[in-house]
Parts: sequence; structure tokens; C-alpha cells
Amino acid sequence: MKKIVCLLLALVLTLSLAACAKEEDTKTTTAATTEATTEATTEATTEATTEGTTEAVVEGITQLFLSYGPNFNETYALSAYIQDDGTAYVEYQGEVRKVNPAMDASVMAEFTEAFENTGLAELNGSEVWEEGEASCSMSVMYGDGTMLTANFGGAEPNADFMAGYKVVKTAFENVLINTPEYVPQPAVMGEVDETLLAEINGILNESGLEPLDMFTISQILDDENFAYAAGLTNATGIDAAASCAPGMMTSAYSLVLVTLTEDADAAAIAADFEANIDWLKWVCVQPTNALIAEKDNMLLCLLAADEAYTDTAAAIAAAEWTEVKTLNNPNMG
Repeated sequence: MKKIVCLLLALVLTLSLAACAKEEDTKTTTAATTEATTEATTEATTEATTEGTTEAVVEGITQLFLSYGPNFNETYALSAYIQDDGTAYVEYQGEVRKVNPAMDASVMAEFTEAFENTGLAELNGSEVWEEGEASCSMSVMYGDGTMLTANFGGAEPNADFMAGYKVVKTAFENVLINTPEYVPQPAVMGEVDETLLAEINGILNESGLEPLDMFTISQILDDENFAYAAGLTNATGIDAAASCAPGMMTSAYSLVLVTLTEDADAAAIAADFEANIDWLKWVCVQPTNALIAEKDNMLLCLLAADEAYTDTAAAIAAAEWTEVKTLNNPNMG
């Protein structure tokens, strides 16, 4: 109680002093109050405007995925989503494949309109699995967090799903009309030596391995990681090095190419490749074979399993590389 009384007395004293303040002080206080109010109002208005803009951008669909397959060997899909940088990734897999990784996010409004002109939303929550190879799948998310999903399996693609899929498919075709057909190519990381890059691409294209965009071609730097990345003891006699490996999957596959300096001992480097082969490099999977080959001032070492090995080895021979040595995995009978 005493504390409350003290606080009230302090408040009365403060108000009395304020009332007795000079006119100049009053003007200063008024100006400060006005400035503070203006700043607060401006900040609040800006914040509200920003929030309103954000909501407007994401009020429709932000993620959309529709797919169907008439059997286990065929899959068609429509995929689009807003990325962290504000652009939209759009991919169409029909008779041809088209990919645009950075479209204006406004395309999502077109997909939203197309989707909402179908009966697909009414299928939300459906989980129907019957005998057969056909399948249909839907996953859609709106900016407010609303999510719609459905899955079907059976002898034929679900008729209601396919009716809606065709409408959205047309919207994708219109949006991607000027996007060229996607041609799978390995991803190139870093500034790879042009000669080595051309050789690797030539081998991959001839090998028939698919899809090519599952592979990554990387420059091997002469640093503390060189020995592990190249499969060599050191970089002595190496002018440039590059590797090729699957980028997003665990697969026993590695192709390393190096160019040699003028004074390099090619035979010694080939022997170094052989001595440093790590058959257990991938832990869960192992290559069945290895191949060391030479061409001009280059050497390569291939580690791969089964058909991936035989197909790549055939492509290497077709590219006029000369076999130095082939090896079988000693861990396999």
C-alpha cells in the first residue's frame, strides 16, 4: 500500500513540474512527441504494407506437384514451387521434359487459377490402392499453410484425377512454351581443364549411362585433399586433374582423369593409381572392376560396378584410350 501511495505522489509531482515548464520546453516536448509519433506511424504503416505485400505474393499455391504413371516404367509429372530467392522453379515431364529453374513467381498465380478450375481439391485426403501398375499423386500447398494430398493406385489412372491433371498440364505448357526441351548434362563444378572436360563428356555420352545429369564433373585441386580425390599418393607429375562421379546417389562409380607434365613418369603414375585403388571407398557398395588407361599426355582410372563398368570401359576404348591395366575387385569371388 505504501508503495502505491509513493508512486501516486511521484506521478502528481511529475505532472506539476510538467505544467510549470517554460513555453520553450513545451515546444520541444511537442516536437519530440510529434516526431516519435510520426516515426511510429510510418514504421507501423511500412510494416503493415510489407506484411500485406508478402501475404499477397503467397496467398495462392506456393508448392505444386502432380504426377501419374500408366505403368511402372512411365512417369509424367508437373512440379512448381517458390524458392528462397523469390523465384519459381517449374518443371514439366511429359513426352518431353522442360525445366526453368528461375521463373518470375507470378507464374504460380496461373497454376493456382488452373488448379482451382478443376475438381482436384475435392480429392484431398483420398488414399485408394487397388491392384495394378497405374498410379496418381497430388501434393499442393498454399501460402497460408493449407495442404492438399491424394494418392491412387490401380489398373488405370484415376479418371477424376486425370481430368484435373490435363487442365493444369495445359497451364504448364503455356508457361513453358518458350523454354527449350531439357537435355540432361553432367553438372560441372569449378574451372575444369578443357581437355579433361571434353574427354569426360565424350566418354559419358558414348557410354549410354542415364540420366547424364546425375553425374558431377569436378576439378581436383592440388591441396590436402588431392590424394583422396584423385586416388594418387601425391600430385607429382600432374598438370591438371578432374573427376566424374554420381552427384546425388550412392553408387560405386568413379572416373578420374589427369594430364601429365612434360617430365612426368607415366608408368609410375599408372602404378600409383593401381596401388591406391580403394575397393571399399563407398562402404555400402563396391565396384566390381577397375581400369587404368592412357591417351596422349593423359591417364585415367575408372572404378565401377557391373554394366556401368563395361559400358564406360567400352566408351573409353571407343575414345581411343589404350588400356594399361584392368583389375577385378579382390573382395568379390
